Amino acid sequence: MRQTYTGIRAVILATATDRAAAGFLLTAAAQEPLAPFLGHAQAACLDLLGNLLPQPQEAPKATTAKPITLREYLTELFKFGTTILEWPPSEVWRASPAEIDAILRARLERLEAMEAASNGDPQPKHHMSQDQRQANIEAGLDPDFDRHALRALKARHNA
Repeated sequence: MRQTYTGIRAVILATATDRAAAGFLLTAAAQEPLAPFLGHAQAACLDLLGNLLPQPQEAPKATTAKPITLREYLTELFKFGTTILEWPPSEVWRASPAEIDAILRARLERLEAMEAASNGDPQPKHHMSQDQRQANIEAGLDPDFDRHALRALKARHNA
């Protein structure tokens, strides 16, 4: 994000599926000006970041939540990972933000289900919006099919 060769190099090496090809690319790029290479590298870095972050959940129409920076979001996830999930810091660093988010949501769902069961309520409250139900009907799907819950389940199982 600081537009440095070192930072871009680190991302390329960390995410390369073919390290030999990545090394060849970096060797060739090391002798060239960074400016023409920078736009493509930044786009790839942003794509990687977009795939690491969890998909946004449906937000209420009128929200009073204050937007936070990416740094604040990642700091909060680190705090949750070490305190709520009780993972050692090394494990939190190895997990993607999407994985931590999915596990935290699963933990919350589990706690809600346990609370509902202790109150004699056999089914936890379903939090699907009317918009999603209508979209499911229009797509010919079961109106109660919860896409967000499916994404969270897939994230939990790396599917």
